[in-house]
Amino acid sequence: MLHGIVSHVTTPPPETPPSGALFPPPTPGTNPPLPTPGATEPLPPFPPTGAPQVSPQGANGFAIAALVCGLLFFVPLSAILAIIFGIVALAQIRRTHQRGRGMAITGIVIGSLAMVAVISAIIWVVVDAPDRGADGTHVTSGTELIESLRPGDCFSGVQDERLRSVTAHPCAEPHEAQLAAVLTLDDGPFPGVEEASAQAEDACIDKVDALVGADVTEELDLLYLVPDSSFAWNADRTVQCIFVAVDGEMTGSVLR
Repeated sequence: MLHGIVSHVTTPPPETPPSGALFPPPTPGTNPPLPTPGATEPLPPFPPTGAPQVSPQGANGFAIAALVCGLLFFVPLSAILAIIFGIVALAQIRRTHQRGRGMAITGIVIGSLAMVAVISAIIWVVVDAPDRGADGTHVTSGTELIESLRPGDCFSGVQDERLRSVTAHPCAEPHEAQLAAVLTLDDGPFPGVEEASAQAEDACIDKVDALVGADVTEELDLLYLVPDSSFAWNADRTVQCIFVAVDGEMTGSVLR
């Protein structure tokens, strides 16, 4: 019987990676990089939610126009345009998300206030308007627009440079001034304030020389109202020639 030594060689099991992590085997001769403590991979950006945002494209043009017209409320029709442009601007801004909401609202507010002031002034003038007799002359005193005066009318209120409204009086009562004549200057482009004033002065002097006697001319100053802008000139080239009492008050008509 043969006796010998039988050795049992046990083959070690293959290494398996820890549960839950699969790593490729390292390249021979290199060490795998160690993770930085606390480092995490950036998360992908979240998808946008809600309605898409529309980027503004500058200030709305109608909003700018509304603000400009509102600031120029003293120009005829500007107040109405400010309100219209402001409403259109707000409708467009709501849809396009442009800038200019504040300008549109400001234009609407200023235009509305100007319209209220104009309407109130018109109502006040109409209610307080003086009465005229059968011959067309004033028989009572009251407020009247300067444009509504007729040649021969007597009135007070010439201290106001723009003479928008005056207090008309019967000429038999004390008053400051009398409208002598109403003229229309020749057609043509606006020549400037100085040239327009010179034309108005010449026209008024030629017209009123024959309307008053030489005995009263030293007691009167000649005042004339003339269009003072290109807009006013193109709208109406009417000139009012007015006699004003030198001592501030007169009674009766100075016209022949």
